[in-house]
Amino acid sequence: MDTTSSLTWMQCAPIQHPFQQVPPPFKPRTSPSFRALAPTNHLCSPPGHDVCRFRVTPIRPGGAQASGVLGDETLSFTGSTPTVFPTVIIECAHSSMGFNSHGVLAGVLGLGKTYPSLIPVLLQRHGLHRFSYRLFVPGSSANQHGFLRFGNDIPVDTRHMKSTRILFPEESSYFVSLNGISVAGTRLGGNLAEVFRRRQLADGKWHSGTVIDAGTPRSVMLQGAYNVLEQALAEHGRRLGVACVRRTNFGLCFRATRAQLSHLPAVTLHLEQDHVLMPNKLFIVQEQDICLTASPSTDITVLGAMQQVGTRFVYDLAASTVYFEPENCNDDTGRHD
Repeated sequence: MDTTSSLTWMQCAPIQHPFQQVPPPFKPRTSPSFRALAPTNHLCSPPGHDVCRFRVTPIRPGGAQASGVLGDETLSFTGSTPTVFPTVIIECAHSSMGFNSHGVLAGVLGLGKTYPSLIPVLLQRHGLHRFSYRLFVPGSSANQHGFLRFGNDIPVDTRHMKSTRILFPEESSYFVSLNGISVAGTRLGGNLAEVFRRRQLADGKWHSGTVIDAGTPRSVMLQGAYNVLEQALAEHGRRLGVACVRRTNFGLCFRATRAQLSHLPAVTLHLEQDHVLMPNKLFIVQEQDICLTASPSTDITVLGAMQQVGTRFVYDLAASTVYFEPENCNDDTGRHD
């Protein structure tokens, strides 16, 4: 799932460069309810061709690319009360690159706030204005999966959770206010609130800001703030007597053992209420090294999936608020064969 995008796409037959998934790719030609959109539809990219085409390009390094045909389809959900959602916009991908299906996934569920995401469909047609998830440690079980819950199926009382407002309602992404960072309880300098503040440039384009996205594996942070954070963590590593080393695709790594990981400091993200990240949510083990899982960015800050593990998130569109609290995520998982 991707909470920065409103586009839902899945692998469809026929496909170039197919990836493994369970079950086999969707066949739109055999579906009685799939209907291709008119080529003049404003969602087509660009409009005016013989069919309504789409193209997904990554907004972050290492993201997936996909292209194909846009259509609408009926989605059915089983359960104690089966639910049917007709005319949901689906992108049928006939070509894709860079998507990690883990041998199971068929595509990406776009959960952004704006049309054609499933979120406004649920809100407008069914009055479901909340959704929730909690992520477990990747690789803890090969056949384990979590649950995306909606409405009254969410098993928590948000009155007892921390919260932060959702900003910029016209945007698909879930922007929040990040005002600073602390390392080991000490707030970092450098006027980070201004670094993180989303603002409009002279050319009319928007820059900076912070979003929460379960579809981004590792957090990214604006370069100025990242530099301050990396320097503070490197200093703590020096005090512990662990050497900094270089590794491809990582900015900060220590030659250290898994046991030494627990001695690194916690990092607090100062949203409207604090989100505390323990060392095991910030660093991963790479052979004989441990490496910071955040990387610098030139235009935006993203709280990624690895920094959300072990935390319940509830998005309430009616209240324009994200609620969050630590939770044992293995209690809300299932298994697939």
